[in-house]
Amino acid sequence: MAALATPPSVRVLDEPTHIEVSSGLPPPEIDDEKFLSVALLDEATGQSGAAVFGTYTRDGARLVFRPRFALASGAHYRISAGGEHVDHLVVAPAASAPTIITSVSPAANEVPANLLKFYLHFSRPMREGREIFEHISLVDEAGEPIPAPWRDTELWAEDARRLTLWIHPGRVKRGVNLREELGSVLRPGATYTLIVDAATRDASGQPLGREFRHRFRATAEAHARLDLAAWTLDPPPAGTREPLRVTASTAVDAVIARRTLHVRTTTGDDLEGMATLTADGRAWTFIPREPWPASALVFMADPWLEDLAGNNFARIFDDDVTEPVPPAPPQTKRPFTPRPP
Repeated sequence: MAALATPPSVRVLDEPTHIEVSSGLPPPEIDDEKFLSVALLDEATGQSGAAVFGTYTRDGARLVFRPRFALASGAHYRISAGGEHVDHLVVAPAASAPTIITSVSPAANEVPANLLKFYLHFSRPMREGREIFEHISLVDEAGEPIPAPWRDTELWAEDARRLTLWIHPGRVKRGVNLREELGSVLRPGATYTLIVDAATRDASGQPLGREFRHRFRATAEAHARLDLAAWTLDPPPAGTREPLRVTASTAVDAVIARRTLHVRTTTGDDLEGMATLTADGRAWTFIPREPWPASALVFMADPWLEDLAGNNFARIFDDDVTEPVPPAPPQTKRPFTPRPP
């Protein structure tokens, strides 16, 4: 490959860990990602690792790459374009208050023993990489670690401030070899503590301010499809902005619930407003932007809403998918009319 006339260039964006790199366009026979790349540099060996993920765009005669996630503060990266290389140091920012875990979901003190996942919410973007699993443990009431509880796959929100922490599905699903060999991760009636140690680093390289602990008790496993027929609705008075109150028959996934629970008119238009779900995942409230009309409305759920064990309206999480779906479909809509004021 012929060397470029000029090396790739680096532009720091809103903070040192966010950069944009660019170069001339590659020859037609070379893919963008093979021509321009950013990789973490091992300072001990001088070798670069795997290229980081990101997006490519073409701006006139320039190829532009933006990493998808924040780079590691204080680390060296090698930027390669054609036959040219540029090494870039991510400048460490001035010391600031440490990042903390702001919440965990589900936050309830009791969860089903076939719980599928936790969500960890951080106050600032975190450093990505499989090493995160070295800092997260699950211990029983005696303080003994539960072996291999996690599915070691990183699932970060786009801003790297929320980690989806999956309990290994192979130890949740009944009849699967992994569960038969190692047993389920959680046992009904037992108490556990989820621990994230203080050495966990954020995107700037700083460790967390303190260790995080969440203690909870496992209850009986949940093996039932969701059905709005079993939920209770308390219609608000028309002409007011008092909340619609809905109580679920079982705790639901808080992150999925934000996208899948709606209040709509009978013609299918969404009512704008603010929805909240309580920490136990059971009580959902909706306050409309405008006062409630004195006409029929619909509370509804998208069919992919899940409970804490991954069950939805279509099937139970660990059902045999080759089995026929039960003939009586569950309700995903509940009509209601605001009460007279």
